[in-house]
Amino acid sequence: MKKFIKNVGTLPNLNLVYSGCEAIRVDKIKFLGIVLDENLNWREHINMLIKKITPVAKSFFRIGKYLYGNMKRSVYLAHVHSH
Repeated sequence: MKKFIKNVGTLPNLNLVYSGCEAIRVDKIKFLGIVLDENLNWREHINMLIKKITPVAKSFFRIGKYLYGNMKRSVYLAHVHSH
């Protein structure tokens, strides 16, 4: 059975150069809709999703009792599933 190391510590400072341009190191970056941090942790991505979806979820809860099945699904797909 393989054991995985949970925390390997900090990465060394590396100078990455591609086609004469030096890449700078950042704490986090959004790439293809996913927020990646320097440790490849999901925490920042999940926090971003919570901030986006919470207001929509509150509104959906309030108006949900006035919508029927297909209307609820349409609202969900348009405002929640797209994130």
